[in-house]
Amino acid sequence: MTRTITPRRSQPGVSKALQLAHQYLFNRWQAADAKKLQEKVYVSSKADKSELLDFIKAKGEVDEAGSYTWTFPDPLHIGTEEITGLKYRRGETPSSIDTDAVQAYAKENDLEYILSSARFEVEGLSSEALTAIAKFIDRQVKTARKIPGAGEVMEPTCQTSQVWDYEKLYVLNQQGLIPDDVLTKFLVEHPEDAPYSLVVEKNLWITPTRCPVPG
Repeated sequence: MTRTITPRRSQPGVSKALQLAHQYLFNRWQAADAKKLQEKVYVSSKADKSELLDFIKAKGEVDEAGSYTWTFPDPLHIGTEEITGLKYRRGETPSSIDTDAVQAYAKENDLEYILSSARFEVEGLSSEALTAIAKFIDRQVKTARKIPGAGEVMEPTCQTSQVWDYEKLYVLNQQGLIPDDVLTKFLVEHPEDAPYSLVVEKNLWITPTRCPVPG
């Protein structure tokens, strides 16, 4: 008796799904490989070791913002883009707040109570619990002072830290309590920490198409 074996049919859509998976994985590998090749020429974290940036800084024009622009002798056509050059663009200068100047100004102008607050923290206790403990200690001190022969009972002390909220500077400025020129003096710029990024200078290159001739 001859046994007929019927080939197992693949589920509908599986072959197309495999094609899509193959396309995704191939493009993923290609993108990773291209990224490695690109990072051999330039990577932002190692910009100080890039020969390309050395050339841009040496040959490029420097603008008022401190950016370097290298314009190619002739545009390069890459894909659908016309690349005219590369720019090593300087970002905004970062700044920080001169905390010593702010604190001195706040104390001189009676703004310390707005810009700062005393903080007393005990791990594991809520603010309500701390308030209850403070009231309890206060009652115990008053009771101890009434005991004959107790002598002088000193007020208990605790360690607190003064916390400053420098974000309120801008609120006080909007309210007119801190003038614009004073607020500007509080900001210390750090031009040496300005970020840079490599930017492609390009014009959109459109492949010319033939217009249809009216019939």
